[in-house]
Amino acid sequence: MPYDFIEYQVTPAYEKLCSLSGVEELGVVVRSSAVYEDLQSRSYAGSYESYLNVKGTKSLVKKILLCYVSAWKKQLLTDRTRRRMPMEAGLALLVQKMVLSDVAGVTFTADPVSNDLSLICINSSWGLCYAIVSGRVNADIFCFVKETMLIKKTLIGEKNQASRCQSTEGTYLETVPAELVQVPSLTPENAYRVARVCLKVEKECGFPMDIEWAFSKNNLYLLQARPITTL
Repeated sequence: MPYDFIEYQVTPAYEKLCSLSGVEELGVVVRSSAVYEDLQSRSYAGSYESYLNVKGTKSLVKKILLCYVSAWKKQLLTDRTRRRMPMEAGLALLVQKMVLSDVAGVTFTADPVSNDLSLICINSSWGLCYAIVSGRVNADIFCFVKETMLIKKTLIGEKNQASRCQSTEGTYLETVPAELVQVPSLTPENAYRVARVCLKVEKECGFPMDIEWAFSKNNLYLLQARPITTL
C-alpha cells in the first residue's frame, strides 16, 4: 500500500502499548489535534474525524489515514480561505488508550449559556461521552460557584441511552435501565472532584476551558481540553 511507512511506524508503538496494558489487541482512540482546530477565537470541534475503540494494527492505520484526510474537507478549506488562514493542515494525531467509562461528560469552566465566568458547569451521563456530544441524551447538569466551590444548581436529565464499547471494535448505544434514567450520574463527591480538577486546568491555561472527562472504576481521567470560543 502507498502508506506503508505509517504502518511501519505505528505497529511497534501499538504493540508496545498492548504489551504494557496486557491486552493482545487494545482498544484505542484515534483523535485529531490540528493546529487550527481549537483556537481561542474559533473552534472546529467535530469537523475533524475521531474514532473510538479501534482495535488491531490494520484498523488503526486505516483510521489514522481517515483522520488525516478529514483535514482536507471542502468546508474546512473554504473556511480557512475565507479567514485567510494558511492552507497547510498542520494536523497531528493522538492515539490514546480507550477509557471504558462508567460515567463521562463535558465541563465548561464558565457558563456557556449566560457567559457567567464565575460558574463551572458540568454535563454528565452514563457510559461514554459520545451520547452527550452527539445530543443523544439530556445530560445531568451540575453548576458550581468557583469562588466557594459550592454547588449552585443541579438538573437531572433523562438519560435513556448510553454509549458503550463493542467487544470487537467500535461503539454502540444501549438502552439505560428505567431505574437509572433519572438517577444522578455523578455523586456530589465526584461532581466536586470534576469541578476542582477542571478549575485547575483553567488556571493552568489562563482562560475558560471546555474539558472532556471520564470516570472508570471511580478513577477520573481528563480526555481532552479546548478553549471555550462562544464567550
